[in-house]
Amino acid sequence: YDDVRWIDETLNGLGLTQTFVAGVSNGAYLTQLYGLRRPERVRGMVCMAGSVPVGSGSPIKTMIKIFFPEALFPTKRNTLRLIRKLCGSNSRVFTDHPLVIEHYRALLKGFNNMAMGYHHLEHFSDADVDAIRDKALYLMGEADPFALLGGKAALLDHQMNAKFYPDTGHGINHERTDAVNQEIIRYFLPAAR
Repeated sequence: YDDVRWIDETLNGLGLTQTFVAGVSNGAYLTQLYGLRRPERVRGMVCMAGSVPVGSGSPIKTMIKIFFPEALFPTKRNTLRLIRKLCGSNSRVFTDHPLVIEHYRALLKGFNNMAMGYHHLEHFSDADVDAIRDKALYLMGEADPFALLGGKAALLDHQMNAKFYPDTGHGINHERTDAVNQEIIRYFLPAAR
């Protein structure tokens, strides 16, 4: 499976030669990968709840630390526990809405690990990081488990353009909707002119 080709085909189908790209979580990774591989097509990137993919650590180990054991047994109770783990004190933006909980639970129940085997995370070199630095903005919650397990440190170590939100978890675009929307507009608008 070729993520870059898939995005190429999507943009071609929409008739877009250049665009701004924003992504959350794994979408932040795809945003960076596409910006690296197709710099002529990407005018700017906003990566939410994601970090620069550097180092040699295993993303699977990180995912296991965060999602297990709740994801193994996606009962309603475990779904609530996982959302609370991901979002901390802002989890009510999800947990107060039964339809959202059921949707998330259905995602967990239907998750196919074998299908994910086609998607491989590519670790970026220092040159790769340098190539995307000027086009990328990172928005990350300080309570995001991925930030706490090295994501924030990687952004700081590589001097990426990043904003960190206190008391905010992995659902940053839901937990801080207005702030995130304003930041995206602020970042993309000058480049759009």
